[in-house]
Amino acid sequence: LVSVRDDIAAVVAVHSYGRMCKIEQLESICKRKGMYLIEDFSVAQGASGINGAAGSYGDISVTSFGAGKIIDIGHGGAVFTDNKVLNQKVQEFFLNLADPTIAKREQTDKVMGLQKEIYNKEFLVNQKVNPEPISKIMKQNRESYFVRWDDRYIEKLEIALNDLRGNILRRRLKASYLISRLSGISGIDIINHDHGDVYWRFNILVTNGRNKMFLKLLDMHLLVSSWYPSVNNFVPLDYKETVSTPNSNLISNQIINLWVNDEADEYYLETVCNEIINIK
Repeated sequence: LVSVRDDIAAVVAVHSYGRMCKIEQLESICKRKGMYLIEDFSVAQGASGINGAAGSYGDISVTSFGAGKIIDIGHGGAVFTDNKVLNQKVQEFFLNLADPTIAKREQTDKVMGLQKEIYNKEFLVNQKVNPEPISKIMKQNRESYFVRWDDRYIEKLEIALNDLRGNILRRRLKASYLISRLSGISGIDIINHDHGDVYWRFNILVTNGRNKMFLKLLDMHLLVSSWYPSVNNFVPLDYKETVSTPNSNLISNQIINLWVNDEADEYYLETVCNEIINIK
């Protein structure tokens, strides 16, 4: 971080897996270098750092309320800023957005489904991904990603916001159960959460045989995921040599995410633990 290039205009800081990144240090560097800091707290809603809540650090902070987020209403997101100039630009951008339609929603769902299908079929089996089909369909349907907020979701959002503390507590209780069952198993490391972090999912790293375990759990129709695959897997071959993401690659090859949201009932938690223990 000390050797950040001077020609970089902005840094995007992502709080991944419900864990706060080193946002205070990034904020300090960006201020010193005169760079914008964009904070993405889509999977860390309700988390907090040393000096404030997730979403309160960036020149602009963004979040999503889409499927799988801690605040999940199946639609939309939000942008936050204290900067009057940036706020004006955001407002102007919003004014030019198209209205949400069923067709646009179907297109975005199609892209997400294709990405998941390609990843599960190609990367998990062959350790390779051809990014072209995803890239092509995303370019063709770019306008489907940029639509206005649908006011019909306001009530859902208010309910989810009022329940945020309860939501986080329920996730922590389920995570405590998973910790008690999966701690100390050879070949499985649990990603620790510090004070102020939240549980987006419960994350384990399987140091040997991750793909075999993951595919077995998928075959049993258990709710698991292996996000996020390293961006390096989706970079066209011409650029492979210029992209270096060692930490991301390591996590991408080892992670399994278990559900701790309201979909994860007692039966799910017990079953997924038993199967992981049996597979190991």
